[in-house]
Amino acid sequence: MIGYSHGGGSVYDLAKRLNDNRSTIGSFTIKFTAYIDAIENDSEIDVNAETKYPPSSEYHVNFWQTAVTGLSGDATDPPGQNLGWNVDIPTPSVTHGTIDDYPIVLTPTTSMLKLKIER
Repeated sequence: MIGYSHGGGSVYDLAKRLNDNRSTIGSFTIKFTAYIDAIENDSEIDVNAETKYPPSSEYHVNFWQTAVTGLSGDATDPPGQNLGWNVDIPTPSVTHGTIDDYPIVLTPTTSMLKLKIER
């Protein structure tokens, strides 16, 4: 699961719902999750960074940019050793609107996804 902006909040929400309903769903693993400048998905106007680690994620990648103004993700609170990447990109040219197209985000996210997910 990969989510940008409020999609990052949706990744957390979905991982939590899956984990909470594990007993009725059956056995499964969440091999990979990623946030790209994740914003909570509590409402359409929520502007808070999503910092909660997706429950049951075996490997998590989080990229965000520190905004001077506007929306900004933030560091994920790691529950342990599974956090793979937790990277701030404090570059003036990277904004909430452009971070999802930035090669320094796309290349490692894609590489880690391919490494962690069997085809």
